Amino acid sequence: MFEQCRWLNEPGRWALTPDVLTVTTDQATDFWRETHYGFTRDSGHFFGREVHGGFTATLHVRARYETLYDQAGIMVRVDEATWIKAGIELSDGEALLGSVLTIGQSDWATGPFPGDASDFWIRVTVERGVLRLQASTDGQY
Repeated sequence: MFEQCRWLNEPGRWALTPDVLTVTTDQATDFWRETHYGFTRDSGHFFGREVHGGFTATLHVRARYETLYDQAGIMVRVDEATWIKAGIELSDGEALLGSVLTIGQSDWATGPFPGDASDFWIRVTVERGVLRLQASTDGQY
C-alpha cells in the first residue's frame, strides 16, 4: 500500500507496517502560508505519493492531541503554495474538524466533530477538477 510513498519533512520517529503508518510528530511543525498571522510554514510531515488523474484516498486516524494546534489528517499537495489539508485539530482546548485550503494563501475553516476525535476516518476524492472531503466516525460515508 505504501510502497510508492515518500516523505516531505520526515519525522524523527515513525514506523511502517504493510497497512499502518505510525508517526510521532516533531515539535513546532506545520503547513501554513502567507496569512494575516505573518508567517509561512512548510515543515509539517507529509507521507504521500504522486498521482495523475482522479483518485480516492481513505485514512483511519488514531491520534493523541496534547498541544494547541496538534492535528492529524490527510493532505493533497500540488506544491508548497497549492494544497489542502483536512482532519482534526486542537484549537482553544477543543478538537475540531477542520480544513486549510491554500492557493497562494492559507484559508482555515473549522467546525465541531460529532464523534471521538482520537479515532476517526477521513476521505478525499479528486475527480475532474473537483475535490471532495468527507469525515466519518465509523468509516461509513
